[in-house]
Amino acid sequence: MKVELLPIGSVVTLKGGSSEIVVLGWYPTIPDDKELHISDYVGTNLPLGIHSGNIFNFDAADIARLLHTGYESEVTLKLKKEITEWHSENKSVFKQHLDK
Repeated sequence: MKVELLPIGSVVTLKGGSSEIVVLGWYPTIPDDKELHISDYVGTNLPLGIHSGNIFNFDAADIARLLHTGYESEVTLKLKKEITEWHSENKSVFKQHLDK
């Protein structure tokens, strides 16, 4: 199923949690042992923000509730479409093994 990316600035709660998380970005890459993983979003707690050191990577499937939808300009909509298309066409890039 194709999932529409939430705009930057959207606020969600995650399954099993009650903290409000603001979406800061899309498709962060995470090296894990010998593989490179990608999640759908990167975010941080509200109201503390990133200065608290709390950065979370999560997937759309982890979202329990959408509390606020962030602003999207025409430029943002175009970029989001291009990023989503690129990600769909290059999923294998993120399953590659890393050299140690």
